Amino acid sequence: NVVDGFGVTGCSGTFQRSCESILGVLRDHKDALMNVLYSFVHDPLVEWKEKKSDRNARAKVIMNSIETRLRGQLNKKPE
Repeated sequence: NVVDGFGVTGCSGTFQRSCESILGVLRDHKDALMNVLYSFVHDPLVEWKEKKSDRNARAKVIMNSIETRLRGQLNKKPE
């Protein structure tokens, strides 16, 4: 069990504080993070198996999900 490796406090100790700190940094620098992610979505050198229209639709759903979660909201998983 991975949780045993976190020590006596389990998920509620150092691990939780680290996750909260990292999420705070990601939220503070949301614009920079989203710019990097969008560059992967629009990279013309990446070969995709899906059609371009399918890829764009799926990419929009995933990017919207990431932005929503960075705002602290939960939504359904992308299909």
